[in-house]
Amino acid sequence: MIFRNRNHAGSLLAERIARKIDRLDCVYFLPRGGVEIAVPVALRFQCPICPVFVAKLRHPFQPELAIGAVDINGDVHVSETRDLALPSDAFDDSVRRARNSIEQLKQVYGSFVLDMEKGGASLLLVDDGLATGESARTALHYLRSFHPELLAFGVPCASDTGYQLIQTECDEVITVTSPDPDFSSVGDYYEDFSQVEHATVIALLERINLKPAAA
Repeated sequence: MIFRNRNHAGSLLAERIARKIDRLDCVYFLPRGGVEIAVPVALRFQCPICPVFVAKLRHPFQPELAIGAVDINGDVHVSETRDLALPSDAFDDSVRRARNSIEQLKQVYGSFVLDMEKGGASLLLVDDGLATGESARTALHYLRSFHPELLAFGVPCASDTGYQLIQTECDEVITVTSPDPDFSSVGDYYEDFSQVEHATVIALLERINLKPAAA
């Protein structure tokens, strides 16, 4: 299946989620592409959306390869399936870059982070696609610290390896397309996969949450 754009993919995903989940208290998304997936789901469940800050830990010699991720607290999560064998200085540089990315996300979207009471909530994390699964896995691990009653992950398309990686981090994984063992890139599943701008993310957060941006 090829999605027209992220909004189309999010609408289809919302239908799939509604068949399995009765209530959501918040839809979390990975900025920036995840916001356009989150909006149709949030409208369907009449709940707010919230960014969750995670940065990919990129291989220092193969930047397109995610070898792990860093969460909002700066903690490093590396998949046990990755045999890194990297020089310590190169690995440390990748960690530094990821932590800097987290700080930039906080500066741009920090005022939109919701205060979530711990325990009893029904939470969903979404993104526009799942490749290695490292970012989603780290984000789910962080959201689990809220002790939700339900923690689910929704995504329009996913690689088979990414799907397998995150299954143990949440209670439910919901996709539109079946996990693909020959997955190449998220963009292959979209007719329009243009970059989502910061202004679009902020406008959608304001629209759904009815909260103006901080001055």
